[in-house]
Amino acid sequence: MKPQSPQNPKTHLEVLNKLDSVYLTLDYSPAEKTVTYRWRGFIRLPEIKDGFRAILDFLNLHQCEKMFGDHSGIVGPWNEGNDWLVSSWVPEASKTPLKYWAVYTGDDLFSNISLELFLTSNSKSSYLVKISDTLNEGIAWLKTTKTTKQLNK
Repeated sequence: MKPQSPQNPKTHLEVLNKLDSVYLTLDYSPAEKTVTYRWRGFIRLPEIKDGFRAILDFLNLHQCEKMFGDHSGIVGPWNEGNDWLVSSWVPEASKTPLKYWAVYTGDDLFSNISLELFLTSNSKSSYLVKISDTLNEGIAWLKTTKTTKQLNK
C-alpha cells in the first residue's frame, strides 16, 4: 500500500497500487460524521488487504460509526479476499466504533457476487450492513441512523 494524500491527510487519502495508480480513495466528512471509500478497477488480494486495512485505520482515526462504501468502480470479482476479510478484517472492524455500513454495489455482476459471498459469511460482525442499488439510497439510509452520542442525549 502506498498512501498518498494530496489534500488534507486527515480527511482524504488515496491508496496506490504498485503501478502508482489510485485504486481506493477514502474521505471523512466531519459534517456527516461518515467515512466514505471508493474502489476503482480490478482489485486483487494484496489491494484488498491493503485497502481494507486503510479503511480500518481511517475508521479508527476518526472514531467513526458510519461508513459508506462505493463499489460501483470495481471491475470483476474480488472474492479471493473473502476468507481474509471474514477471518481477519471483520474481527478488527468489530473493534472500531463502526455501527452502520452502507454499500452501493454498481452494475458489475462479478463484483456484486463477490460482495454477496462476503456478506453471507459475515455473521460475526458488530455492525449493520445495508446494500443499496443507488448511491442516494445508501447515503439516505446512513442519514437515518443514530450515532451513540445522539442516542445518549
